[in-house]
Amino acid sequence: MQENPTKALRIIFPLWAGGNLTEYHFGGEMLAWLVPETTMPVERIPVTEPGEKTVNENGIRGRSQVM
Repeated sequence: MQENPTKALRIIFPLWAGGNLTEYHFGGEMLAWLVPETTMPVERIPVTEPGEKTVNENGIRGRSQVM
């Protein structure tokens, strides 16, 4: 498969707050580390750091962080 950098984007999004498990953050970072380097653009979505306090908002843990 030939890579076309103008039509692809790699997104690193280690979101953990909605599931309220800090391990999800580690998993996202591990996947980013494991995949081969690429010439396509890479965007990292900033998220709150694991361990920051989250609260239940309208039935969603850490809703304000997720939004």
